[in-house]
Amino acid sequence: MNQEKTKKKKIYISGREVPGKVSEKTVSSPPQVVNYRVGEIVKMKKLHPCGSREWEILRMGTDFKLRCMGCGHEIMMSRHNFEKSAKK
Repeated sequence: MNQEKTKKKKIYISGREVPGKVSEKTVSSPPQVVNYRVGEIVKMKKLHPCGSREWEILRMGTDFKLRCMGCGHEIMMSRHNFEKSAKK
C-alpha cells in the first residue's frame, strides 16, 4: 500500500508553536480599534430605563462620562466597560 505522509502546518501564536491540531480559523485576529470623540453620539447594547439607547460622550480618558439623550442622566463608566457595551 502507498501511504502518503501529510505535513502538519505549524501554527505560531505570540512567537510560540502551538502543539496539536489547530486550524487557522481558531487563531483569532486582534480586536478592531474604534476611535471615539467627545461630542459623538453612541448606541449602547442595553436600553436605559428611560427607553433610550443613545448616549453622548462628554469626557474621555481612563473613564468615560456619558449623557443619556433621552432623559439627560449623566454617568461615569470605565473604558473597558464602555468598549464592551457600545454597539456603534
